[in-house]
Amino acid sequence: MSGSRAFQIQTGNSEFHDPVPAPGSKGPSGVGANGRSTTRSPKGRVGKRGARNNQRESNKRHTKARDRQTTLGTTVPSGRASKASSQIRIKRGPHAGDIRRPAPNRKKHLVFDQIRELINALAYSETTKPSLNAFITIIWNHDPNFDEATWAETERLLWIKIRQWLKRKGYDHRCIWVRESGNHKKAHLHALIYLPNGLGDEFEAFVKRSANLSSGGLKIKRSKTAKARVGLLRYFMKTANRHDFQYRGGDTVNVSDLLGNNHSGTRPPVSIQRYGVTHNLGPTPRRKSGFKDAKILEDVAERLVQITQKARLG
Repeated sequence: MSGSRAFQIQTGNSEFHDPVPAPGSKGPSGVGANGRSTTRSPKGRVGKRGARNNQRESNKRHTKARDRQTTLGTTVPSGRASKASSQIRIKRGPHAGDIRRPAPNRKKHLVFDQIRELINALAYSETTKPSLNAFITIIWNHDPNFDEATWAETERLLWIKIRQWLKRKGYDHRCIWVRESGNHKKAHLHALIYLPNGLGDEFEAFVKRSANLSSGGLKIKRSKTAKARVGLLRYFMKTANRHDFQYRGGDTVNVSDLLGNNHSGTRPPVSIQRYGVTHNLGPTPRRKSGFKDAKILEDVAERLVQITQKARLG
């Protein structure tokens, strides 16, 4: 056979010839020199990658069409043998006539996942002790050298000094905090912190000296009870979006209402990290200790009630 090699395959009394082009020669239509298909796909792609992309696009179109056809209580095949053969889909969202859920603005608002982390950290501090028994506010316009462009770095260095000061006194640094920018206070910090009894005056003098704060730049208030700490944490939430909600079936539930956040108002945005917890109250120590975080909105709201009532946490 000119320009090609013939492979003969014997099957019973039948004989098949599979012509394979020799190197450097052109094979039959749709077959290249390496034996691979050169047939161009409808989208203009060639080869296996094009086939995979076409399949992916086909799957997307199928999924969108399936979602459009689903209604409340309609059983829809999952399409995966490893999962259940069917699942219940609830038609919801703007395309179903529901109100549109606003996109979270993390510069302007404290959002639910951030609030959840603060609440879980506070709950963990209540179970492990010592509790976060002091509420402090640092107003940065009382520092004549403060520059909002270096706000994050300024506070980072201050926290390092506070942690080292407490360590010299023989105590661990435990804290949760939020940053805010007010129309009057401008850039400021709120924190729930562990402050050993008898060190209040010394701590106040140390922070004012370390942060170069004038009179009125630091406010310290004791939070002696769990109920008081929950109330202060709700004060942290005042920058949450009061209109934020989550879908529950065909209905919606307001996040702030369920968490007991009654604060409202508009405040300037904060373009840097809005909140934080010390490492010893963070997700890793909580997980290693067996503490169970509250995750969904209803459980997070219940966690606040448990802290107030000193119920079993985690």
